[in-house]
Amino acid sequence: MNVPPSIKPALQIAPERTFLPLIFVCVAHGLNEDKALELIEAGMIHPAFNITRAETRKEIRIARAALLDYRPGKPRARLSLETVIAESFPPYLFLAKIALIRGIDLRARLSCSEAHLAGLLKDGELIQADEPRRGRAASPHIVFDSVVEFLKRRVI
Repeated sequence: MNVPPSIKPALQIAPERTFLPLIFVCVAHGLNEDKALELIEAGMIHPAFNITRAETRKEIRIARAALLDYRPGKPRARLSLETVIAESFPPYLFLAKIALIRGIDLRARLSCSEAHLAGLLKDGELIQADEPRRGRAASPHIVFDSVVEFLKRRVI
């Protein structure tokens, strides 16, 4: 079946992927990386987060809601950081006195690799609640408040 090039298939995004790599903006809106970064820096696509570690390639993540909300040339209300964070994580994490999120779940939400998450922990950007473990089910438990503070520090 031939599909005209002007018709793009719908972008499928898993619900747990709440912060998406910059390439998603590029693909969804037919932009190159420089133009996408311009839109982010101009506040047209907000919020976005720089989750880059020192001495690694640039890692920009866009809030899923911001990607879905952006319409070229159409002004819109700016999404608040607090709202985006609240909608990006399960509600129970905001209720507990000391909430923990499994590393594997945070990796899915941030769309990042295990090595990148381990590096953020090593750099002290996130706080691990338990001793590092080995093995297949060795996902670290991360203090959720440190995730929220990390995102607040890294918003573009």
